[in-house]
Amino acid sequence: MMYRVFICFCILGLGTIGCLPRTLEVQTAPPAPAKPPSIAELRLSLEKEVYSEDEAIPLRMSVRAGKFDLLVPAVSVGDEGAFAGMIITDEAGKELTPTAPIPSEGHIKNLLHDGQALDCIHGVELKSGAESVAALENLLAYYNLPPGEYTLQVYMDLQVYRESLPDQSPMVVMIEKDILEIQRSRHRDEVKREAISHLQEEIAAIQREQRVDYDKIYLPLDSLRGKARLESNTVTLRVE
Repeated sequence: MMYRVFICFCILGLGTIGCLPRTLEVQTAPPAPAKPPSIAELRLSLEKEVYSEDEAIPLRMSVRAGKFDLLVPAVSVGDEGAFAGMIITDEAGKELTPTAPIPSEGHIKNLLHDGQALDCIHGVELKSGAESVAALENLLAYYNLPPGEYTLQVYMDLQVYRESLPDQSPMVVMIEKDILEIQRSRHRDEVKREAISHLQEEIAAIQREQRVDYDKIYLPLDSLRGKARLESNTVTLRVE
């Protein structure tokens, strides 16, 4: 009798041990990896959802930088240029063709840096988490919208640059180019020094007289880091 009881306990013990690996196999799923922050976010908005047929339709869009500071063209985040990639569809899902293109060309300026003439575009620095707001005064200036319901969304290939330069006076830029030409010329060193010294005094006088907005920055075109594809939320508009 005692022998049978002993055998039963042994069998139950083996069964329990055999179940242990199965118990250990039951594990909770690992947490999903956190989604990396976006480069920037676009937010499109209207003052209201319904407009009369002859009423101006203003648009507003905010561009908010993500985790990193960004150097971007001013035209991409300010005023009309930010809306250049807008797509409008009607109730049937047909994409509308604009009656006039939205201006999207940035201001190009030639600046000097480390003895080189660089083509630059007017830019802005968006600090991480900061927001730039663009406004379109009247959508009807670019689209014909007869009565009906429309869906609006903006797509943008946001250019991001590595470097920026402060603004420079056009006259100073011209004189700096003259200095470069003198330095590369075959004149005697003494003549070069005298001519360059005279031009540098002229630059100093101009800088004292002229006021340049040195908070205005330009982005060298050859410092383009890449492009980030962005898309805004969609908004619905009804014209009556």
